[in-house]
Amino acid sequence: MKTWMFYVTSLVLVVGMGIIIYHNHPSITPQLLSVRKEYALIADEDKTLDVHLYVNVSDHPIIHPESHVSASLSNLDGTKRMDVMLQDIKKGQRESYLEMIWTEWIFIYEISVMGYDYVIADCYLEITLESGDPYQIELGKLYITHLEDTQEVLEWNDLSAKKQSGSFLSRISEIEIGYLELNTPIHKISVGTGTPCTFEVMDDHIKVYVPHDFYLLSRVPILIEYEDGSRQIIQNFTYIIDHHILKESGMLVRTYALH
Repeated sequence: MKTWMFYVTSLVLVVGMGIIIYHNHPSITPQLLSVRKEYALIADEDKTLDVHLYVNVSDHPIIHPESHVSASLSNLDGTKRMDVMLQDIKKGQRESYLEMIWTEWIFIYEISVMGYDYVIADCYLEITLESGDPYQIELGKLYITHLEDTQEVLEWNDLSAKKQSGSFLSRISEIEIGYLELNTPIHKISVGTGTPCTFEVMDDHIKVYVPHDFYLLSRVPILIEYEDGSRQIIQNFTYIIDHHILKESGMLVRTYALH
């Protein structure tokens, strides 16, 4: 009899403690994070734009493609705007940041094919959900470069990149292009972000120095202009893959409440 009463009492205590813990556990306010980044695309070559956002709850309409009604890329005052079509949303990695667990979601948008250069220096992603809730999310800078009549002048065989020495920020600082043969002098090199890079031509490789800015930059094309007027594109390539983006990005992170 005493044994039976002991088990009943223990069960009641366990259930009671569980109820107390549940009601005293702080609720999580749904939030979304973006990180300021430079996006460099080549018109007619890059058909989609991948936007990496972070959510701190396991479920919300914003991570379900069927809940999306419309989307566009614009500057803050709306004087520049490009409608985009959501193709898919893919789940990425998980990160610990500000004592919370955040899940990365990759929003894949189909972008318009343009016959000219297009720049949004203060780029925002505007999303409208079925619920009517609108979101304006800061992305960073968007560059779409249009080039015609490009040629394969440089026979390259290797690509690599590294960050600035001592920096944890997910940003390319230097790119190395290995090559087999270079017969035409190079006039200018850029990575599609509007600012020319400095460079050094060695016997079997080229070092490209990317200007520093307070934006992430991990995926870029390489645009080469030669002294004879010819131009070449080395297609977009992801040079840096980091697993602690939020913790290392600091002041570049933007926070939004999810309704």
